[in-house]
Amino acid sequence: MPKRENLIANPEIIFREEGDEAFLFNPEDGNLSCINELGVFIWKYCDGKHTSNEIIDLIHKDYQEIPKTEIRRDFNKFVNQLEKLGYLKVKK
Repeated sequence: MPKRENLIANPEIIFREEGDEAFLFNPEDGNLSCINELGVFIWKYCDGKHTSNEIIDLIHKDYQEIPKTEIRRDFNKFVNQLEKLGYLKVKK
């Protein structure tokens, strides 16, 4: 996995929270995705000011019982999916 720089949400994406979940809508291609509570947490830190490592550290503070390597693996999988769908960009 290449080292990531700062993550930034695509400003064209429409973000709408519904309870503990949220919907991401890409008006360019009509793609609609639902993300869970942890996905919402990650999304809110994809502001161009936080690196992957900083976000992973924040998650680990709340989920200390989960090994950091497992958090990193799941985080990278989630972020890769958001990038493929055009929801996120990497700011270098």
